[in-house]
Amino acid sequence: MSDSILVRLRPGLSRDDADNPSTHYWVWPERTRPAFREIFVQNYESLRSARDALSGPGVTVTVIGPSGFEGTAAIAARPDGINALSIGRHSHAHLFLSGEMLLSLRQGAVILYPLVDENRVRFRVLDLRARNPFEDERGARVAALEADGPVFLQAGAYSVFVFPRGRDSAPWSRAPERVWDEMPERVYLEDRGFEHAEELFRDRTTGRGGSEGTLAVALPGPSLEHERLLEEGEAARGRLTVRSADGEMTLTLGPSAAGRGVLLGRYAPCDGSRSAVLSGAAISRVHALVIEIAGQLYAVDAGSKNGLWLRGNRVAVARLRPGAPVALARTAATLDWCFLH
Repeated sequence: MSDSILVRLRPGLSRDDADNPSTHYWVWPERTRPAFREIFVQNYESLRSARDALSGPGVTVTVIGPSGFEGTAAIAARPDGINALSIGRHSHAHLFLSGEMLLSLRQGAVILYPLVDENRVRFRVLDLRARNPFEDERGARVAALEADGPVFLQAGAYSVFVFPRGRDSAPWSRAPERVWDEMPERVYLEDRGFEHAEELFRDRTTGRGGSEGTLAVALPGPSLEHERLLEEGEAARGRLTVRSADGEMTLTLGPSAAGRGVLLGRYAPCDGSRSAVLSGAAISRVHALVIEIAGQLYAVDAGSKNGLWLRGNRVAVARLRPGAPVALARTAATLDWCFLH
């Protein structure tokens, strides 16, 4: 685990439960799913204590199931790079959720942007091609959602509360209804594209774009395996070379694919999975996400069993730099990146 991620699971939950055949489908008891406000109020102390666990700028991700608190993670924002959290039913996910078979082993990820303004934390939630993707509070499916304020998502029967906290964020009061009613309104923008989203958030940081409400921009998620990684007319952003004992492959990424992210692993929808290069047993079905954030390319551990390795150390996130390969499963494969534009 990263020393900048603090995880707490519900009492009695063991990561060994990931392999427990008794794991079941959650259902809400004989009524429709409660509204986010009701869930927030009923589980307020768990949500408040999770937020209080952050001692500086960052994000808390807290998951509530039909029986109450399931788990939480506090992720610190860094000025020198991104930070990332994996969520899923696999025991190696940072935020491990065992009880809901509707979730995928690697359901999604939360990525924090490099910290530019200590009072405005920007993050992205990504679906990792799960069978049942996240949905936002409007019921819209979430491939990727970028935001700078609180957002509320559904994953199966779970409710996911994402709360960023800046340096000067005020503590919550002991009145949950009041805290909810004072929550900034979410302003959802659709189909803006990565370039326009970057402008919107940059304007917010500089004060030109206003500061009211949560800006939540829906974006495309990781490129599907059958989609082109370099669109016609695009100048290639760079080349990702993957090497293992089973061979070598090169993925040429355009700006769109790099911004959306590509998935690497043995799972059929992963990019390059039809090649034998990532077929080794040490490679997880969904092992890593390679994604460009703030002009830099990163490899993010997607909750893999054997991890990402940089200079002999296991890491949750590694910046991909020319001449500094990142390893999958210690020695099973290496990633080399070369910028072209």
